[in-house]
Amino acid sequence: MANSRSTLMANLLAKPITMNDVHEARGQVRVEIAEVVSIAGDAAGHLYVLTRLKATDRILAIFVQNTADAGWTDCNIGPWAAGDWVTADQVVVDADVLVDGLALTGARDDLEDAGSMPLGSGANALAPTLAWKAIWEVAGLAAAPDPGTQYDIVMQSIGDPAGGGTARFMFLVATGD
Repeated sequence: MANSRSTLMANLLAKPITMNDVHEARGQVRVEIAEVVSIAGDAAGHLYVLTRLKATDRILAIFVQNTADAGWTDCNIGPWAAGDWVTADQVVVDADVLVDGLALTGARDDLEDAGSMPLGSGANALAPTLAWKAIWEVAGLAAAPDPGTQYDIVMQSIGDPAGGGTARFMFLVATGD
């Protein structure tokens, strides 16, 4: 009888054994939950820092639950260089590579897909060519950064937040740690 092997099994059965990517074999999936609130003083371009991930982490999916904010018409999510967010050291890597154009104007009572891959579709979907890649690869870097490099995942409101909106994000993240 014919059979086909996954890459994991082919590598395991190879002579000599071939190492699998740690994110695919014996890695962990963890959940990161972030909540942000808009206030009346937030302006267009406001940055909401959601979580910090290692450059080698892989975002598998992003889900969102929110109350309505009429000004959250167009929100982007992407990696920024990790910073202290007090001094002016915030450097964008790719502001909308993870989610582009997410509208948070209508309330979502349950967690819904925020347009990330592999579960996303439509205008907010992460391109299939970026799915399952490390954050540094999604960010378009040519080579892996130094070990220990981290990125902050940030939502930027392109519209002018009205205030009073709350958004909760759940990230499913694969890590080799």
